[in-house]
Amino acid sequence: MTLNKPWLAQYPAGVPKSIDPDKYNSIVELYEECFDRFRMHPMSICMGVTHTYDDIDKASLAVAAWLQAQDLPQGTVVALMMPNVPQYLPTMIGILRAGYACTPVNPLYTGRELRHQLNDSGAKVIFVVDNFAQALEQVIDETNIKRIVLSKMGDMMGLKGILVNTIIRQVKRLVPKYKLDDPKHEVTKFPDVLKKGRNLPFQKPKLSLDKTAFLQYTGGTTGLSKGTILTQRNIVAAAMQSEAWFRPITSEINEVYINLVMALPLYHIFASMLSMLGMRS
Repeated sequence: MTLNKPWLAQYPAGVPKSIDPDKYNSIVELYEECFDRFRMHPMSICMGVTHTYDDIDKASLAVAAWLQAQDLPQGTVVALMMPNVPQYLPTMIGILRAGYACTPVNPLYTGRELRHQLNDSGAKVIFVVDNFAQALEQVIDETNIKRIVLSKMGDMMGLKGILVNTIIRQVKRLVPKYKLDDPKHEVTKFPDVLKKGRNLPFQKPKLSLDKTAFLQYTGGTTGLSKGTILTQRNIVAAAMQSEAWFRPITSEINEVYINLVMALPLYHIFASMLSMLGMRS
């Protein structure tokens, strides 16, 4: 039986009636295509500090190589608890490039909420900005987290980052005191991850569209937050659909480079997809 699709007649000119996610073997291939296409263009601008696609490519490879050196099984879930800072995208992409699944965490979570997501997702590693490390300290011994990567807000802002970190810690006092010095947690500083990762071998994993890319958690407004499994195919298809709908608009401006203002938190799936749309435009 052929399904009648009357809505297709309402599509604007230039919007295809279908997309083919099988064009890519993984979301990583889509990212790498963008790195090659826009290598010297700005990919992110935060507090006046610019990182090119090449910068993010190299940083994410360093994160991926460091993660692989931790001898984690393929498919291991890695938590990412950061606000919108320059290290968010290379960390997220690095997790995926290493062959692991990413579970983004709301950095404003209380200890109770954080404990639920970490345990429910089965995360073994967490990348966290130290502004929110106190919540992690409260529950770390009740989770399966074995490795912690601690980052400061200004870690990828060069000399400006020193000023940012000083103001945040000493002037505004936005970093509550925490203590995560138990050796069993294997705490590593984010700059050390980049430094070590750049000198470690990276083994490109075998990825496929049916593998889990994200464990995205709901807001928990009607009960316990629930983890949604998003496969590589889910993300690739969503990215291609967004691009298909915006392409008629972007093509009209003759390849002018488009920037998106990201006002939404990147841990939210909508913001994550917008970031991909910006990369593809």
